[in-house]
Amino acid sequence: MAEIVITIERDGNLTFLDTESSQMFKELGPAVTRRASHVLPAKFLARQAFKLIRLVVRDDSAGAARCRTWRGPWLVDTTPTAGVVLAGRWMNRQDAIDAEIAFLNSWFLEGTCQHTTA
Repeated sequence: MAEIVITIERDGNLTFLDTESSQMFKELGPAVTRRASHVLPAKFLARQAFKLIRLVVRDDSAGAARCRTWRGPWLVDTTPTAGVVLAGRWMNRQDAIDAEIAFLNSWFLEGTCQHTTA
């Protein structure tokens, strides 16, 4: 099981990344899921094509899966939560996702009570 980083807010709300490992926490009560970030092609035209395709195909479709196999470079856009695009560029999409997760977990923990499970 992958590491799960959970922040507990003063009002009792939990914040964590929605992964296969974190599904058990959704059973604790109603959950609100919000997009935290995007992993996108770094090149402008590829990014626009990616966004257009993703507008018209479902996330679990073959078209969406094909977009995820494009060659890099990839960027990590955390503007939905942290407001920044990470400075790095990754040739492998999974490396970009790993950087995204590390950054968001660190960002969620700033100034909050933390609990980490492995």
